[in-house]
Amino acid sequence: ILYELFTQFHAFSDNPKLKRQEAIIYAVSGGARPTIPPTCPEPLAQVIRAAWDQEPRRRPTFEALLPQLEQLIFENALPDAASRAMWRDAFGLRMAADWARFRKALCRLLGADESSRSLRCVERLVAEPSATVKGELQVSVGQWSRVLLWFGPLDAGFLGRVEAVLRCGWFHGLC
Repeated sequence: ILYELFTQFHAFSDNPKLKRQEAIIYAVSGGARPTIPPTCPEPLAQVIRAAWDQEPRRRPTFEALLPQLEQLIFENALPDAASRAMWRDAFGLRMAADWARFRKALCRLLGADESSRSLRCVERLVAEPSATVKGELQVSVGQWSRVLLWFGPLDAGFLGRVEAVLRCGWFHGLC
């Protein structure tokens, strides 16, 4: 399944001899496996190969795979090392964090004042109503990742870039 999710192709779809289910079962029981594309990140390729082990009892259980998959998703969601380190240190592998804690972590990393205009600009871009706590704001890894792709990397100039763009009328559809 991981192979098919990554490649967006059915296993063995590149092999016309293995179109029928019986042929695929025969090939796999004989040790054949689809070719993992070179574009596949090595940590994901390792998980796929482990799940394809010829000996079923050596294949990882779902309980063993889940932390590896969570780590892979997390590592690939945030585009730069500073953002991954900040999130991991402050929130672990959680996929969302409350805005107040996120703001503190971001200010600590960038040496920014929590009441700055730049931080209010970041809040407008990343903070969303919490799905679990009424009246609270949260930041998801997905939304944070999008903002980093737009304004990154997460460095000393990050807050200035955010504020500069949000000051432009065209950003708000005013031009």
